[in-house]
Amino acid sequence: MSYKLRISAQAQNDIESIYNYVLKDGITIAKKQADLIYSSLENLELFPEMGANLSTYTTEKNDYKFLAIKKTYIAFYKIVGDEVRVVRVFRGEQDYLRQLGIK
Repeated sequence: MSYKLRISAQAQNDIESIYNYVLKDGITIAKKQADLIYSSLENLELFPEMGANLSTYTTEKNDYKFLAIKKTYIAFYKIVGDEVRVVRVFRGEQDYLRQLGIK
């Protein structure tokens, strides 16, 4: 079964922020990083369970799954029916749990 990939406006903003941050290293590198993120997210259409359950790593129960992208980025998403909804995309050093409102 193939799932529909939905990337939230906030996740799009996150990817744009990552692009702008990496842009200091050059446009080629910034494009490569953005392409890496999008291609990794597209894999979720066929393999939505490839990410780990976030609640396994937190004290607070939640329905987020997360996908590590090359040890640099982390995408948080939820599976809802036949959709994979990407909620946020962070650089690994960010305080993503706080930004997601999770303890």
